[in-house]
Amino acid sequence: MPPKTKTPSDVDAARSAAILGRPLTLPCGVTLPNRLVKAAMSELLADTRNRATAAHQTLYRAWAKDGPGLMLTGNVQIDRQHMEHAGNVVIQGKQNADQLTALRAWSTAAKRKARKFGCNSHTPAARLKGGSTTRLRRHPRCR
Repeated sequence: MPPKTKTPSDVDAARSAAILGRPLTLPCGVTLPNRLVKAAMSELLADTRNRATAAHQTLYRAWAKDGPGLMLTGNVQIDRQHMEHAGNVVIQGKQNADQLTALRAWSTAAKRKARKFGCNSHTPAARLKGGSTTRLRRHPRCR
């Protein structure tokens, strides 16, 4: 049998895959190790007091292993009175030492292998009648 020749679509697919695997430097100077992003989603892994758990660490550590260059958390709530869904993390008010430790462990797991990690926070103001007030906030390094 003659060797299989590559079709134009095979070449295009290989070229696209190579591009996705390349580092990307953002205008603010932050460099992502690749061009893949884990979008925000509700993981629903918080404990009954809406705190980050070891399950967050396990999941994000697995995703960080040879995964996306940027990971965004699920819906981290700012106000307990306006939850998107039970099971989401809430960071309303001053955090105690245990909660801060859990949040740092979650972040550390997600940033394994130099991955970048962002928090997708939700406030009740984003649900006002007439549209969303949600704005993309620039990281201090991006100003």
